[in-house]
Amino acid sequence: MRLLFVTPTPPDRDDRDGMTQIAFRLIPELARQHMIDVWTLHDSDQVIRIPAARETRVFPQTTPSIVSHYLGPRHWPYFLMRHESPALHQALRELQPNAYDLIVIHSPFMTHYLPDVQIPAVVHVFDALSDWFPKAAEKESNIVKRAHLRAEGRAALQIEQAILPQAKALVVVSETDAATLQHTTPMVPTTIIPIGIDTTTLYPPTTPRDPATVVLTGVMSYPPNIDAATWFVAEVWPSVVEQHPQAKLRIVGKDPARAVQALSSATNVTVTGRVPSMAEELRRATVAVSPLRFGTGYKIKVNEALACGAPLVASPVSLPGTGVIPNQHCLVAENTAEWIAHVTLLLRDASRRTALSEQAVTFAATRAWPKIAEQYEHVYAAVTK
Repeated sequence: MRLLFVTPTPPDRDDRDGMTQIAFRLIPELARQHMIDVWTLHDSDQVIRIPAARETRVFPQTTPSIVSHYLGPRHWPYFLMRHESPALHQALRELQPNAYDLIVIHSPFMTHYLPDVQIPAVVHVFDALSDWFPKAAEKESNIVKRAHLRAEGRAALQIEQAILPQAKALVVVSETDAATLQHTTPMVPTTIIPIGIDTTTLYPPTTPRDPATVVLTGVMSYPPNIDAATWFVAEVWPSVVEQHPQAKLRIVGKDPARAVQALSSATNVTVTGRVPSMAEELRRATVAVSPLRFGTGYKIKVNEALACGAPLVASPVSLPGTGVIPNQHCLVAENTAEWIAHVTLLLRDASRRTALSEQAVTFAATRAWPKIAEQYEHVYAAVTK
């Protein structure tokens, strides 16, 4: 097949946001059998090359401030206008119907480009935003930000009802998102495909792990991760340190928000910012935690921890779509008391850690990227046949 991937961010590195990481891993797998071009957005003149792609085109984007967005005329909601490029709109409109077999819109933040295409399109929605924004609003204490998130949620519902039906197929990463889209966009086939695991870089350690080290990972400017980190440090960590005074918490991930940076003043807490290797952090960890309290989609942090064999404690929100079996692949904590109990148990019980680690690594092997890429190929083939 001749495929055109349209992405909001260049899929040229493995340290970008979760959706872009998926494209970074998926495109090389697909390129083994298919011709792939990538059209992407960037706000600089930097030359960008996607090695597995036949051609990479970079389009300039205009990103309005949120204030100017609300004060000026608005055709699209802010979550789409953040990825606006008149040049990309024009280029897509000018494509001849036989230029490609399929266009892949690789993000729900790019759905406003769907009306421009004359070629069958699949949208990698990943997160059902009509569900994501209201959940984010529930956890937002700032009244202005909360109003903005609610407005974005209403707009996302309209997009899912009016624009997404122009796609031939949708891909999500969890049952929760599939259920939402089957309600908002029932006329378009929706397929659940889990996120793959790069087992060439994500694997268990060959040396002993650091003692009494808890790791919380993620992009630390992302609202669900900000909430997770601040909640965990405030509600769980003091009791953990009380029982294990030598315990250390490492909050690992790029672009930590101010609220996350402030957590470094808590007892035995380090906020690292960007690190050279997330995998190395997880290979060193005694315990990994994913205390997400809201959010949709499949959480890459779960994949990373499982593949590196880091004994994991996760919230129920962290697990939809993963196929993870509680108490076999990880421990699941539903409230503060369970969080304290599970983390302290793993810090003191080496045999429990070993059992979880072995099961996690075995499970991760079933999600290797070549196997996941085949599932995408089946979706594309059904649209183009």
